[in-house]
Amino acid sequence: MPTKALNHHRKNLLNSKKEKQAALDAHAALETEHWELRDKCAELERELANVKHEQEDLLRRRIPGAEGGALPDGYASLSQLVLDVRMAREEAINQRHAKEQLQTVLHEVEQEVRSRYPALLLLQRLSDENLRRLWLPQARM
Repeated sequence: MPTKALNHHRKNLLNSKKEKQAALDAHAALETEHWELRDKCAELERELANVKHEQEDLLRRRIPGAEGGALPDGYASLSQLVLDVRMAREEAINQRHAKEQLQTVLHEVEQEVRSRYPALLLLQRLSDENLRRLWLPQARM
């Protein structure tokens, strides 16, 4: 009986050793992958910085007057300035369209008022005459 229990404990010990070794191997593999990914991330960040620099150079060559010129305060890059200018233009266009729509509506209202103005004046005169007839005879009494 003691040998049976001893064999059982030996099997458990061997399984634990195998599991420990598998965990250590997995840890080593993950650590290697971690460093590889860290290096890859650093490489990609360098590439991104190069692309941003190339974009800035391209913008400076394509935009008249941008070569070698200093950027306005508050702008770290020419691409940021170009983006803000584009957004400002879009906003100005939207405001211009809104103003044109408002002017169109106001013009329509003005035309409607002018077309109905003579009729309104006539109604006002009739109303005034009716009021005079109602009140003036009573005032004489």
